[in-house]
Amino acid sequence: MKTGGFALEQFNACSLPEVVASAFVKLFKDRVGAQYNPVLYCATQVVNGTNHLILCEVVKSTHPEMRSLETVLINIPAGDMTGEKAQQVAGYEPVVVVAE
Repeated sequence: MKTGGFALEQFNACSLPEVVASAFVKLFKDRVGAQYNPVLYCATQVVNGTNHLILCEVVKSTHPEMRSLETVLINIPAGDMTGEKAQQVAGYEPVVVVAE
């Protein structure tokens, strides 16, 4: 670790409500180059459906691997009981990135 940098702790995956877990898998299963692991289920917001804010540990497939923390916002439309119609909202702020 370089001087002045942050050293990330080791994280355990958090439990997500079933519909959010299903949506999370749907949105991230085909990602190439980075693995997203939910570590904190932060908040919900009722809008056109429900937004779910999740803090994720991201492991990028570089050499050496790079780990960071990022916020993910998933919108699940009203009436979607399975998470199949879920959408990821891109560019959500604040984005928290702490890289090693």
